[in-house]
Amino acid sequence: MMCYRKSVACVVGLAFAVGCGPIPEDDSGDDVERIEQAVEPVTATGVLAAGAAILAKKLFEKAVDKVLAEIFAATAKETPPDVLPILYKLENQIATEAAHINWLQIRTRSEDKLIAALTAVTEGRRVVEQGRQPQQESTSDHNSAAAWAAYLPDTLFLRQRDHFACPTTSLTPLVDPVPGLWPCIIAARATPQGPAGNTYDHRLTSEVMLRVVALRIAYIAMMAPDFIRTGFFKAEIMNMLSMLQKHRKTIEDGIVCGHRDVVLTAGKFPSGPNSQWARFIACADLHTGQGLVRKQAKPADAWFNDATTASLKSQLRGQLWSRTSLRHLDSIAADLAWYADPDVVTRLTVAQSNDVLTGWPVAHAVDGVPETAYSSHIFPTQQNTRGTFVAAWTGLTTTVQVNQLRITPRMWNGAVQAFPQRYYVWVTAADNSQWLPIGYFTAQPDHRGAARVDLGLGATYQTFGVYIWPETLGADSFGGRYFQVAELALAKAY
Repeated sequence: MMCYRKSVACVVGLAFAVGCGPIPEDDSGDDVERIEQAVEPVTATGVLAAGAAILAKKLFEKAVDKVLAEIFAATAKETPPDVLPILYKLENQIATEAAHINWLQIRTRSEDKLIAALTAVTEGRRVVEQGRQPQQESTSDHNSAAAWAAYLPDTLFLRQRDHFACPTTSLTPLVDPVPGLWPCIIAARATPQGPAGNTYDHRLTSEVMLRVVALRIAYIAMMAPDFIRTGFFKAEIMNMLSMLQKHRKTIEDGIVCGHRDVVLTAGKFPSGPNSQWARFIACADLHTGQGLVRKQAKPADAWFNDATTASLKSQLRGQLWSRTSLRHLDSIAADLAWYADPDVVTRLTVAQSNDVLTGWPVAHAVDGVPETAYSSHIFPTQQNTRGTFVAAWTGLTTTVQVNQLRITPRMWNGAVQAFPQRYYVWVTAADNSQWLPIGYFTAQPDHRGAARVDLGLGATYQTFGVYIWPETLGADSFGGRYFQVAELALAKAY
Protein backbone atom coordinates (compact mmCIF):
# COMPACT_ATOMS: atom_id res chain seq x y z
CA MET A 1 0.00 0.00 0.00
CA MET A 2 3.00 2.29 0.02
CA CYS A 3 1.76 3.88 -3.19
CA TYR A 4 2.71 7.41 -2.15
CA ARG A 5 6.48 7.00 -2.32
CA LYS A 6 6.74 7.69 -6.02
CA SER A 7 4.44 10.69 -5.62
CA VAL A 8 6.69 12.16 -2.92
CA ALA A 9 9.68 11.87 -5.23
CA CYS A 10 7.75 13.63 -7.98
CA VAL A 11 7.08 16.71 -5.87
CA VAL A 12 10.68 17.37 -4.86
CA GLY A 13 12.37 19.66 -7.38
CA LEU A 14 9.31 20.56 -9.48
CA ALA A 15 8.11 24.11 -9.87
CA PHE A 16 4.49 23.10 -10.07
CA ALA A 17 2.39 20.08 -9.17
CA VAL A 18 2.59 17.94 -12.29
CA GLY A 19 1.31 14.52 -13.19
CA CYS A 20 3.44 11.72 -11.82
CA GLY A 21 2.06 8.93 -13.95
CA PRO A 22 0.35 5.81 -12.69
CA ILE A 23 0.97 4.73 -9.13
CA PRO A 24 2.49 1.25 -8.91
CA GLU A 25 0.07 -1.33 -7.66
CA ASP A 26 0.71 -3.70 -4.79
CA ASP A 27 -1.37 -5.66 -2.33
CA SER A 28 -3.71 -2.68 -1.86
CA GLY A 29 -4.91 -2.43 -5.47
CA ASP A 30 -8.36 -1.22 -4.40
CA ASP A 31 -6.79 1.67 -2.50
CA VAL A 32 -4.73 2.68 -5.52
CA GLU A 33 -7.82 2.72 -7.72
CA ARG A 34 -9.75 4.82 -5.19
CA ILE A 35 -6.89 7.32 -4.94
CA GLU A 36 -6.59 7.67 -8.70
CA GLN A 37 -10.34 8.16 -9.03
CA ALA A 38 -10.31 10.81 -6.30
CA VAL A 39 -7.82 13.04 -8.12
CA GLU A 40 -8.66 14.23 -11.63
CA PRO A 41 -6.33 15.18 -13.16
CA VAL A 42 -3.75 13.27 -11.13
CA THR A 43 -1.26 15.70 -9.56
CA ALA A 44 1.58 15.06 -7.14
CA THR A 45 0.04 17.11 -4.35
CA GLY A 46 -3.41 15.70 -5.06
CA VAL A 47 -2.22 12.12 -4.84
CA LEU A 48 -0.49 12.85 -1.56
CA ALA A 49 -3.51 14.50 0.00
CA ALA A 50 -6.05 11.97 -1.26
CA GLY A 51 -3.82 9.03 -0.42
CA ALA A 52 -3.30 10.28 3.11
CA ALA A 53 -7.03 10.79 3.66
CA ILE A 54 -8.08 7.40 2.31
CA LEU A 55 -5.38 5.42 4.05
CA ALA A 56 -5.90 7.24 7.32
CA LYS A 57 -9.62 6.56 7.18
CA LYS A 58 -9.05 2.89 6.38
CA LEU A 59 -6.64 2.46 9.27
CA PHE A 60 -8.32 4.51 11.93
CA GLU A 61 -12.06 4.59 11.29
CA LYS A 62 -12.47 1.42 13.36
CA ALA A 63 -9.59 2.22 15.73
CA VAL A 64 -7.76 -0.92 14.69
CA ASP A 65 -4.83 -0.37 17.00
CA LYS A 66 -7.15 -0.03 20.00
CA VAL A 67 -9.05 -3.16 19.02
CA LEU A 68 -5.80 -5.13 18.74
CA ALA A 69 -4.69 -3.89 22.14
CA GLU A 70 -7.94 -5.18 23.63
CA ILE A 71 -7.52 -8.51 21.85
CA PHE A 72 -4.03 -8.93 23.30
CA ALA A 73 -5.22 -8.03 26.79
CA ALA A 74 -8.14 -10.43 26.68
CA THR A 75 -6.73 -13.41 24.80
CA ALA A 76 -2.96 -13.38 25.28
CA LYS A 77 -3.11 -16.31 27.69
CA GLU A 78 -5.59 -18.23 25.59
CA THR A 79 -4.25 -17.63 22.10
CA PRO A 80 -2.22 -20.54 20.65
CA PRO A 81 1.53 -19.77 20.57
CA ASP A 82 1.71 -20.06 16.78
CA VAL A 83 -0.95 -17.33 16.36
CA LEU A 84 0.68 -14.74 18.63
CA PRO A 85 3.56 -13.94 16.22
CA ILE A 86 1.01 -13.24 13.49
CA LEU A 87 -0.88 -10.83 15.74
CA TYR A 88 2.31 -9.08 16.81
CA LYS A 89 3.39 -8.76 13.18
CA LEU A 90 0.03 -7.26 12.31
CA GLU A 91 0.32 -4.77 15.16
CA ASN A 92 3.79 -3.74 13.99
CA GLN A 93 2.56 -3.32 10.42
CA ILE A 94 -0.26 -1.06 11.59
CA ALA A 95 2.14 1.04 13.65
CA THR A 96 4.45 1.32 10.64
CA GLU A 97 1.62 2.35 8.33
CA ALA A 98 0.44 4.94 10.85
CA ALA A 99 3.94 6.42 11.01
CA HIS A 100 4.10 6.50 7.20
CA ILE A 101 0.78 8.33 7.02
CA ASN A 102 1.98 10.81 9.62
CA TRP A 103 5.14 11.40 7.56
CA LEU A 104 3.09 11.69 4.38
CA GLN A 105 0.80 14.35 5.81
CA ILE A 106 3.71 16.44 7.08
CA ARG A 107 5.59 16.12 3.80
CA THR A 108 2.51 17.19 1.85
CA ARG A 109 2.15 20.39 3.89
CA SER A 110 5.86 21.17 3.51
CA GLU A 111 5.91 20.66 -0.24
CA ASP A 112 2.85 22.87 -0.59
CA LYS A 113 5.07 25.68 0.75
CA LEU A 114 7.74 24.83 -1.81
CA ILE A 115 5.20 24.97 -4.62
CA ALA A 116 3.96 28.37 -3.37
CA ALA A 117 7.54 29.72 -3.26
CA LEU A 118 8.34 28.37 -6.71
CA THR A 119 5.12 29.83 -8.12
CA ALA A 120 5.96 33.26 -6.66
CA VAL A 121 9.46 33.24 -8.16
CA THR A 122 8.10 32.15 -11.54
CA GLU A 123 5.58 35.00 -11.49
CA GLY A 124 8.34 37.40 -10.45
CA ARG A 125 10.57 36.33 -13.32
CA ARG A 126 7.72 36.84 -15.76
CA VAL A 127 7.34 40.42 -14.50
CA VAL A 128 11.10 41.05 -14.75
CA GLU A 129 11.13 39.77 -18.32
CA GLN A 130 8.56 42.45 -19.10
CA GLY A 131 10.99 45.11 -17.89
CA ARG A 132 9.25 45.72 -14.56
CA GLN A 133 9.93 44.84 -10.91
CA PRO A 134 7.60 42.70 -8.80
CA GLN A 135 5.67 44.87 -6.38
CA GLN A 136 6.05 44.63 -2.63
CA GLU A 137 2.84 43.72 -0.75
CA SER A 138 1.61 41.86 -3.82
CA THR A 139 -0.02 38.44 -3.57
CA SER A 140 3.18 36.76 -4.79
CA ASP A 141 5.21 38.69 -2.21
CA HIS A 142 2.91 37.57 0.60
CA ASN A 143 2.89 33.96 -0.61
CA SER A 144 6.67 33.90 -0.86
CA ALA A 145 7.10 35.32 2.65
CA ALA A 146 4.45 33.04 4.14
CA ALA A 147 6.12 29.97 2.61
CA TRP A 148 9.37 30.30 4.57
CA ALA A 149 7.59 31.57 7.71
CA ALA A 150 5.75 28.22 7.90
CA TYR A 151 9.03 26.71 9.14
CA LEU A 152 9.44 29.11 12.09
CA PRO A 153 7.60 26.72 14.45
CA ASP A 154 8.69 23.08 14.60
CA THR A 155 5.33 21.81 13.36
CA LEU A 156 6.65 20.59 10.00
CA PHE A 157 9.53 18.80 11.74
CA LEU A 158 7.48 16.74 14.20
CA ARG A 159 6.55 13.11 13.63
CA GLN A 160 5.40 10.18 15.69
CA ARG A 161 7.95 9.30 18.30
CA ASP A 162 10.05 6.16 17.88
CA HIS A 163 10.64 3.68 20.66
CA PHE A 164 14.32 2.80 20.81
CA ALA A 165 14.74 -0.28 23.00
CA CYS A 166 17.85 -2.23 23.93
CA PRO A 167 17.88 -5.39 21.77
CA THR A 168 19.81 -7.54 24.25
CA THR A 169 19.74 -8.36 27.93
CA SER A 170 23.52 -8.52 28.33
CA LEU A 171 26.48 -6.79 26.69
CA THR A 172 29.01 -9.19 28.21
CA PRO A 173 29.39 -11.67 25.31
CA LEU A 174 29.53 -9.00 22.58
CA VAL A 175 32.88 -8.75 20.80
CA ASP A 176 32.07 -6.35 17.98
CA PRO A 177 29.40 -3.85 19.07
CA VAL A 178 26.94 -2.65 16.45
CA PRO A 179 25.37 0.82 16.17
CA GLY A 180 21.97 -0.54 17.15
CA LEU A 181 23.22 -1.20 20.68
CA TRP A 182 23.31 2.46 21.66
CA PRO A 183 19.92 2.26 23.49
CA CYS A 184 21.57 -0.23 25.87
CA ILE A 185 24.20 2.36 26.79
CA ILE A 186 22.47 5.74 26.59
CA ALA A 187 19.44 6.22 28.81
CA ALA A 188 18.38 9.56 27.30
CA ARG A 189 15.68 9.72 24.64
CA ALA A 190 14.29 12.54 22.52
CA THR A 191 12.12 14.98 24.46
CA PRO A 192 8.46 14.59 23.41
CA GLN A 193 6.90 17.74 21.98
CA GLY A 194 3.30 18.82 21.79
CA PRO A 195 0.20 17.11 23.19
CA ALA A 196 0.78 14.07 20.95
CA GLY A 197 4.30 13.54 22.29
CA ASN A 198 5.90 13.78 18.85
CA THR A 199 9.62 14.01 18.18
CA TYR A 200 11.70 16.40 16.08
CA ASP A 201 13.26 14.96 12.91
CA HIS A 202 15.24 17.20 10.55
CA ARG A 203 14.96 14.63 7.77
CA LEU A 204 11.27 15.40 7.28
CA THR A 205 11.56 18.77 5.60
CA SER A 206 14.98 20.37 6.13
CA GLU A 207 15.99 20.29 2.47
CA VAL A 208 12.60 21.70 1.43
CA MET A 209 12.94 24.47 4.02
CA LEU A 210 16.34 25.50 2.66
CA ARG A 211 15.00 25.64 -0.88
CA VAL A 212 12.05 27.78 0.24
CA VAL A 213 14.44 30.19 2.00
CA ALA A 214 16.65 30.42 -1.09
CA LEU A 215 13.58 31.10 -3.25
CA ARG A 216 12.47 33.88 -0.90
CA ILE A 217 15.88 35.56 -1.24
CA ALA A 218 15.56 35.28 -5.02
CA TYR A 219 12.16 36.97 -4.89
CA ILE A 220 13.47 39.74 -2.63
CA ALA A 221 16.29 40.35 -5.11
CA MET A 222 13.77 40.74 -7.91
CA MET A 223 11.65 43.21 -5.89
CA ALA A 224 14.65 45.22 -4.65
CA PRO A 225 17.96 44.49 -6.43
CA ASP A 226 19.79 46.79 -3.98
CA PHE A 227 18.32 45.17 -0.84
CA ILE A 228 21.77 44.45 0.61
CA ARG A 229 22.81 48.10 0.47
CA THR A 230 19.50 49.56 1.63
CA GLY A 231 18.91 46.99 4.36
CA PHE A 232 15.15 47.22 3.71
CA PHE A 233 14.62 43.49 4.21
CA LYS A 234 17.20 43.13 7.00
CA ALA A 235 14.65 42.27 9.71
CA GLU A 236 13.09 39.50 7.62
CA ILE A 237 16.48 38.09 6.62
CA MET A 238 17.62 38.09 10.24
CA ASN A 239 14.46 36.14 11.13
CA MET A 240 15.36 33.57 8.45
CA LEU A 241 18.87 33.33 9.88
CA SER A 242 17.55 32.89 13.42
CA MET A 243 15.27 30.12 12.19
CA LEU A 244 18.17 28.21 10.60
CA GLN A 245 20.28 28.72 13.72
CA LYS A 246 17.45 27.40 15.90
CA HIS A 247 17.11 24.26 13.80
CA ARG A 248 20.86 23.75 13.82
CA LYS A 249 20.94 23.99 17.61
CA THR A 250 18.06 21.51 17.89
CA ILE A 251 19.96 19.05 15.71
CA GLU A 252 23.18 19.51 17.70
CA ASP A 253 21.40 19.16 21.03
CA GLY A 254 19.98 15.82 19.88
CA ILE A 255 23.48 14.29 19.73
CA VAL A 256 24.36 12.76 23.10
CA CYS A 257 26.97 10.30 24.36
CA GLY A 258 27.28 7.89 27.25
CA HIS A 259 29.12 4.83 28.46
CA ARG A 260 28.47 1.57 30.26
CA ASP A 261 30.98 -0.65 32.01
CA VAL A 262 30.53 -4.42 31.91
CA VAL A 263 32.27 -7.10 34.00
CA LEU A 264 33.63 -9.72 31.62
CA THR A 265 35.33 -11.91 34.22
CA ALA A 266 34.78 -11.36 37.93
CA GLY A 267 37.37 -12.12 40.56
CA LYS A 268 36.49 -12.76 44.15
CA PHE A 269 34.79 -9.36 44.12
CA PRO A 270 33.42 -7.71 40.91
CA SER A 271 35.55 -4.63 41.50
CA GLY A 272 38.60 -6.58 42.64
CA PRO A 273 42.01 -6.67 40.94
CA ASN A 274 41.32 -9.98 39.17
CA SER A 275 38.21 -8.70 37.42
CA GLN A 276 38.24 -7.92 33.70
CA TRP A 277 36.14 -5.06 32.44
CA ALA A 278 35.02 -3.68 29.13
CA ARG A 279 33.70 -0.22 28.44
CA PHE A 280 31.01 0.42 25.85
CA ILE A 281 30.95 4.04 24.66
CA ALA A 282 28.09 5.23 22.48
CA CYS A 283 26.95 8.42 20.77
CA ALA A 284 23.54 8.76 19.17
CA ASP A 285 21.23 11.22 17.48
CA LEU A 286 18.14 10.89 19.64
CA HIS A 287 15.92 12.40 16.95
CA THR A 288 16.72 9.93 14.16
CA GLY A 289 18.07 6.91 16.06
CA GLN A 290 21.40 6.97 14.23
CA GLY A 291 24.23 5.96 16.55
CA LEU A 292 27.75 4.63 16.93
CA VAL A 293 29.18 2.25 19.55
CA ARG A 294 32.76 1.45 20.47
CA LYS A 295 34.07 -1.19 22.87
CA GLN A 296 37.38 -0.87 24.66
CA ALA A 297 39.17 -2.05 27.76
CA LYS A 298 38.08 -0.10 30.79
CA PRO A 299 40.87 2.22 32.04
CA ALA A 300 42.13 1.22 35.44
CA ASP A 301 42.37 4.81 36.70
CA ALA A 302 39.38 6.49 35.09
CA TRP A 303 35.69 5.91 34.67
CA PHE A 304 35.36 7.83 31.44
CA ASN A 305 37.57 8.26 28.38
CA ASP A 306 36.94 11.78 27.10
CA ALA A 307 39.17 11.42 24.06
CA THR A 308 37.36 8.33 22.78
CA THR A 309 33.97 9.91 23.37
CA ALA A 310 35.00 13.12 21.59
CA SER A 311 36.26 11.10 18.63
CA LEU A 312 33.06 9.03 18.43
CA LYS A 313 30.85 12.10 18.69
CA SER A 314 32.86 13.84 15.99
CA GLN A 315 32.46 10.80 13.74
CA LEU A 316 28.70 10.74 14.24
CA ARG A 317 28.40 14.48 13.64
CA GLY A 318 30.38 14.01 10.45
CA GLN A 319 27.91 11.41 9.24
CA LEU A 320 24.93 13.62 10.05
CA TRP A 321 26.33 16.81 8.54
CA SER A 322 27.49 15.03 5.39
CA ARG A 323 23.82 14.84 4.39
CA THR A 324 23.14 17.24 1.55
CA SER A 325 20.41 19.17 3.36
CA LEU A 326 22.48 19.76 6.51
CA ARG A 327 25.67 20.46 4.58
CA HIS A 328 23.90 23.33 2.82
CA LEU A 329 22.39 24.73 6.01
CA ASP A 330 25.63 26.39 7.11
CA SER A 331 26.38 27.91 3.70
CA ILE A 332 22.86 29.37 3.38
CA ALA A 333 23.08 30.71 6.94
CA ALA A 334 26.38 32.38 6.07
CA ASP A 335 24.79 33.96 2.99
CA LEU A 336 21.89 35.27 5.06
CA ALA A 337 24.28 36.76 7.60
CA TRP A 338 26.07 38.61 4.83
CA TYR A 339 22.83 39.77 3.16
CA ALA A 340 21.64 41.20 6.47
CA ASP A 341 24.93 42.95 7.20
CA PRO A 342 25.82 45.37 4.39
CA ASP A 343 28.84 46.81 6.19
CA VAL A 344 31.90 47.69 4.17
CA VAL A 345 34.24 44.71 4.49
CA THR A 346 37.90 44.95 3.50
CA ARG A 347 39.65 41.72 2.64
CA LEU A 348 43.15 41.16 3.89
CA THR A 349 45.39 39.81 1.14
CA VAL A 350 48.89 39.44 2.63
CA ALA A 351 49.70 37.46 5.78
CA GLN A 352 52.69 36.42 7.86
CA SER A 353 53.30 34.08 10.81
CA ASN A 354 56.29 32.75 12.73
CA ASP A 355 54.71 29.31 13.28
CA VAL A 356 53.27 27.45 10.27
CA LEU A 357 52.29 23.79 10.09
CA THR A 358 53.24 22.10 6.81
CA GLY A 359 50.26 22.06 4.47
CA TRP A 360 48.47 24.81 6.42
CA PRO A 361 50.08 28.03 5.10
CA VAL A 362 49.20 31.39 6.59
CA ALA A 363 48.04 32.48 3.12
CA HIS A 364 44.95 30.35 3.74
CA ALA A 365 43.83 32.93 6.32
CA VAL A 366 43.47 35.58 3.61
CA ASP A 367 42.53 33.60 0.49
CA GLY A 368 38.78 34.27 0.77
CA VAL A 369 37.99 30.55 1.02
CA PRO A 370 36.54 29.55 4.43
CA GLU A 371 37.14 25.86 3.67
CA THR A 372 40.93 26.37 3.85
CA ALA A 373 42.70 27.40 7.04
CA TYR A 374 46.02 28.39 8.58
CA SER A 375 47.40 26.32 11.45
CA SER A 376 50.31 26.56 13.83
CA HIS A 377 52.18 23.50 15.06
CA ILE A 378 50.63 21.64 17.99
CA PHE A 379 51.22 22.96 21.52
CA PRO A 380 51.81 20.75 24.56
CA THR A 381 49.47 22.89 26.68
CA GLN A 382 46.91 25.59 26.12
CA GLN A 383 49.51 28.34 26.64
CA ASN A 384 51.21 30.05 23.69
CA THR A 385 54.77 29.47 24.87
CA ARG A 386 56.32 30.06 21.41
CA GLY A 387 55.03 33.58 20.83
CA THR A 388 53.01 32.41 17.81
CA PHE A 389 51.25 35.22 15.94
CA VAL A 390 49.47 36.01 12.69
CA ALA A 391 49.68 39.40 10.99
CA ALA A 392 47.74 40.38 7.88
CA TRP A 393 47.55 43.44 5.66
CA THR A 394 45.18 44.82 3.04
CA GLY A 395 47.92 45.16 0.41
CA LEU A 396 46.57 48.62 -0.45
CA THR A 397 48.66 51.77 -0.76
CA THR A 398 46.19 53.80 1.29
CA THR A 399 44.59 53.17 4.67
CA VAL A 400 41.10 51.83 5.23
CA GLN A 401 38.70 53.06 7.90
CA VAL A 402 37.62 50.19 10.19
CA ASN A 403 36.00 49.55 13.53
CA GLN A 404 35.67 45.76 13.42
CA LEU A 405 37.90 42.74 13.05
CA ARG A 406 36.25 39.60 11.74
CA ILE A 407 37.80 36.22 12.39
CA THR A 408 36.32 33.18 10.71
CA PRO A 409 37.37 30.03 12.55
CA ARG A 410 38.27 26.74 10.96
CA MET A 411 35.23 24.45 10.91
CA TRP A 412 35.18 20.65 10.73
CA ASN A 413 32.00 18.58 10.76
CA GLY A 414 30.10 21.66 11.88
CA ALA A 415 32.34 22.28 14.92
CA VAL A 416 34.76 25.16 15.60
CA GLN A 417 38.38 24.00 15.62
CA ALA A 418 41.27 25.36 17.72
CA PHE A 419 39.96 28.91 18.11
CA PRO A 420 41.93 30.86 20.76
CA GLN A 421 40.18 31.34 24.07
CA ARG A 422 42.00 34.59 24.84
CA TYR A 423 43.89 36.74 22.33
CA TYR A 424 45.42 40.20 21.89
CA VAL A 425 44.80 42.45 18.89
CA TRP A 426 46.83 45.27 17.34
CA VAL A 427 46.27 47.38 14.19
CA THR A 428 48.81 49.41 12.26
CA ALA A 429 49.13 53.15 12.77
CA ALA A 430 47.85 55.36 9.96
CA ASP A 431 51.43 55.92 8.76
CA ASN A 432 52.21 52.19 9.07
CA SER A 433 55.07 52.98 11.44
CA GLN A 434 53.99 50.83 14.40
CA TRP A 435 51.40 48.46 15.83
CA LEU A 436 48.74 50.09 18.01
CA PRO A 437 47.43 47.86 20.82
CA ILE A 438 43.65 47.52 20.85
CA GLY A 439 43.22 45.11 23.77
CA TYR A 440 42.60 41.47 24.59
CA PHE A 441 39.44 39.57 23.75
CA THR A 442 37.68 36.35 24.73
CA ALA A 443 34.79 36.50 22.23
CA GLN A 444 34.12 33.13 20.61
CA PRO A 445 32.47 32.32 17.28
CA ASP A 446 28.91 31.10 17.15
CA HIS A 447 29.18 27.66 15.52
CA ARG A 448 25.41 27.58 14.98
CA GLY A 449 25.43 30.44 12.50
CA ALA A 450 27.90 32.07 10.15
CA ALA A 451 30.87 31.15 12.38
CA ARG A 452 32.21 34.67 12.47
CA VAL A 453 33.55 36.81 15.30
CA ASP A 454 32.83 40.54 15.26
CA LEU A 455 35.03 42.55 17.57
CA GLY A 456 33.98 46.12 18.32
CA LEU A 457 37.35 47.84 18.43
CA GLY A 458 35.87 50.73 20.38
CA ALA A 459 36.83 53.38 17.85
CA THR A 460 37.40 53.97 14.15
CA TYR A 461 40.95 53.43 12.89
CA GLN A 462 42.79 54.33 9.72
CA THR A 463 44.94 51.26 9.21
CA PHE A 464 46.73 48.93 6.83
CA GLY A 465 46.46 45.67 8.76
CA VAL A 466 46.00 43.65 11.94
CA TYR A 467 48.17 41.57 14.30
CA ILE A 468 46.77 38.74 16.48
CA TRP A 469 48.65 37.06 19.32
CA PRO A 470 46.79 34.19 21.06
CA GLU A 471 47.51 33.85 24.76
CA THR A 472 45.29 30.85 25.55
CA LEU A 473 44.79 28.30 22.80
CA GLY A 474 41.67 26.32 21.92
CA ALA A 475 41.47 22.63 21.01
CA ASP A 476 40.33 20.79 17.91
CA SER A 477 37.85 17.90 17.98
CA PHE A 478 40.63 15.47 18.96
CA GLY A 479 41.94 17.56 21.87
CA GLY A 480 45.01 18.96 20.09
CA ARG A 481 45.95 22.55 20.94
CA TYR A 482 46.67 24.75 17.90
CA PHE A 483 46.16 28.30 16.68
CA GLN A 484 43.95 27.99 13.59
CA VAL A 485 42.20 30.63 11.48
CA ALA A 486 40.13 30.22 8.29
CA GLU A 487 39.68 33.88 7.30
CA LEU A 488 40.60 37.37 8.51
CA ALA A 489 38.89 40.60 7.44
CA LEU A 490 38.50 44.22 8.58
CA ALA A 491 35.16 46.01 8.42
CA LYS A 492 33.48 49.38 8.86
CA ALA A 493 30.17 48.68 10.59
CA TYR A 494 27.34 51.18 10.49
